[in-house]
Amino acid sequence: MNAYLKLAQEHAEEMTAHRRFLHAHAEVGCNLPVTGGYIIQQLTALGYHPQRIAPGCVTASIGKAHGKTILLRADCDALPMQEESGLPFQSENPSAAHTCGHDMHTAMLLGAAALLKAHESELKGEVCLLFQPDEEGLTGALRAIHADVLDGVDAAMAQHVYSGVEMKVGTFYVTYGVAMASQDRFRIEIMGQGGHGAMPDKTIDPINVGAYIHLGLQSIVARELDQAQPLVITVGRFTAGDAANVIPQTAVLEGTIRCFSAEMRAEAKARLTQISTGMAEVFGAKCTVTFPVEAPPNINNDKMVTDMSSYIMEMGCPVEKMAPAMGSEDFAFIAERVPSVFFAIGAGGDDPAYRLATNHNPKVIYNEDCMPYGAAALAWCAVNWLRDNSK
Repeated sequence: MNAYLKLAQEHAEEMTAHRRFLHAHAEVGCNLPVTGGYIIQQLTALGYHPQRIAPGCVTASIGKAHGKTILLRADCDALPMQEESGLPFQSENPSAAHTCGHDMHTAMLLGAAALLKAHESELKGEVCLLFQPDEEGLTGALRAIHADVLDGVDAAMAQHVYSGVEMKVGTFYVTYGVAMASQDRFRIEIMGQGGHGAMPDKTIDPINVGAYIHLGLQSIVARELDQAQPLVITVGRFTAGDAANVIPQTAVLEGTIRCFSAEMRAEAKARLTQISTGMAEVFGAKCTVTFPVEAPPNINNDKMVTDMSSYIMEMGCPVEKMAPAMGSEDFAFIAERVPSVFFAIGAGGDDPAYRLATNHNPKVIYNEDCMPYGAAALAWCAVNWLRDNSK
């Protein structure tokens, strides 16, 4: 067995303890006091000198600062929901749950930190460890970038766990080029004229306008854009009114646009704005469209895919190609700036528990057996990439 994977297996119980503590103490957003404090405590115990570079962002470095630098990133935040997994270490926070596996990402990077310490003499450059908050809000990576985390960084790597029977433990999955879709969160606010529910003729009903806008947005996907290019426009919230017999003044639609290309992204945003404002005007209402959160597609560097895949296979693990996903990932901001690769790692299995639900579902359960593989891959890839790029 590969020495890094063997050592990672020896650290499996330790990583499981990390994961279960973080899982039970789930936190959302950028303010992660318990999570950040735990990460700093564990890194310090390993002999690192961790720093908080921005709210919720913890970094630590190891190796020779005068060589090349590779960044290994783990996201640490949970989702704002109540967990329903029934696990004995289920989240103690009723409004936060690690239903996207970020607790496992953090535990694996802590595991990789231990492996790198044990093999520090083999490093031909520097490894920067980034523990990042608010991936779900798509602001965490940018906060770290604005705090200069990428200064001097030459390449980056991250990974994400997935449950399900087909996502085999010990197998890695990767895509050349676009790995995950862009995400543009939109807010459409319709200003009508409220009034009595019995006298709609005396009002401009923003709910009616919103319904037409919602239907109109579906025509962008169905009738306007290239059907060979994936595009998703989802309205996830439609809010208006406080009483059944009152037509409200305003209505708000919120949702996301997801696609794989900059061109389609720009066109979809433009058409969403045109349809929304135009439909409001038809009914005599006013409308404003904003995009409060925007993230580009997550694009893998082809050479990084080839190199890191070869290292993982040398380690003894299979690497399979997978199709691009319509989910989004704020690692995309890092991948825009330095050559990067983003792997999926199998955290499923034949046990029915891993088939109950998928990511972002309150019942999802991940297979912890994947963590030694993820930790070993991060450390092994970093060591080998620095070796091959040290000249």
